[in-house]
Amino acid sequence: MSSIHQPSTIIFEQFDDLLLLKEGAVIYWGPPTDVERAFLAHGPSRNPSQSVSEYMMDCLVRDDMVEQLRIDELKAVVDKKAASLSNLGKLSRTRTSSNRYLGALFRYNAPFVRQLVLLFQRHGKHVAHTKFNKQNIVLNVGLVVIACLLWLQLEYTDKDVRPRFTACIWAMGTWLFFPLFEGMMLFLPDRPLVTKELKVGCYPLSAYYIARTLLMLPLDFVWPTFWVTSFFWATRLSPSPIAYVIVLPLMYLNYMVFQGVGLLMSAANMPMSRANTVSLLFITYLFAWSGLMM
Repeated sequence: MSSIHQPSTIIFEQFDDLLLLKEGAVIYWGPPTDVERAFLAHGPSRNPSQSVSEYMMDCLVRDDMVEQLRIDELKAVVDKKAASLSNLGKLSRTRTSSNRYLGALFRYNAPFVRQLVLLFQRHGKHVAHTKFNKQNIVLNVGLVVIACLLWLQLEYTDKDVRPRFTACIWAMGTWLFFPLFEGMMLFLPDRPLVTKELKVGCYPLSAYYIARTLLMLPLDFVWPTFWVTSFFWATRLSPSPIAYVIVLPLMYLNYMVFQGVGLLMSAANMPMSRANTVSLLFITYLFAWSGLMM
């Protein structure tokens, strides 16, 4: 929660919820994306050269625009919303103790789905920036080029049985290493912020975990999909499109399993040095057991 005066457009768009006060009364409460529509419905029009944040502040401080702003109507909208939330609170108190889980969900003003949407938007921007920055693009394109050059256009003869075997093991091994180590470090940077938000009751821990893991999977799958598609057809692992359709979900499953191992260590608050040791021993065992290095 923060108080801010005359925010820039960039800062304004980063807020999840907005609370506006005028002479001690709440005249708007909701997402920033809806404030322009609310003010236009009960106040003056916006100059096209104004940003939404500038328009909003002018409506609150400029005398000529304050006169056109129907504050009583805006207050009535807020009061109606507050009344609906009050009724929701009464409903939650009348629930029986046998339905404790649903009762717990009613502790939060925002519905569970809205919590997920807001957390997804927040984490999605961060994940997209991390996954598709210059360094990651170079890394993933480089991984594809190296693998394709090592196993380029394999033949369908007996002498190519072993190269095909190693190519398959390498494909699975590549998407064992990266999701495991990414999962290990996933929750660590978020821990201080999440701890504060949980203490003030912003959302339940389950909403954070779902938004940070399951809802992020489509973004997580972008590079594995790119890698598998390029590798599969460049190496001629199989001429059958059906084989490709089978391999891709198997790769997703492989990715989720090892990401889950990393997430488990991260959620358990395992020290990074210990997590690195466990992960390296685990990976070494899997590669040795597969026979790739023989």
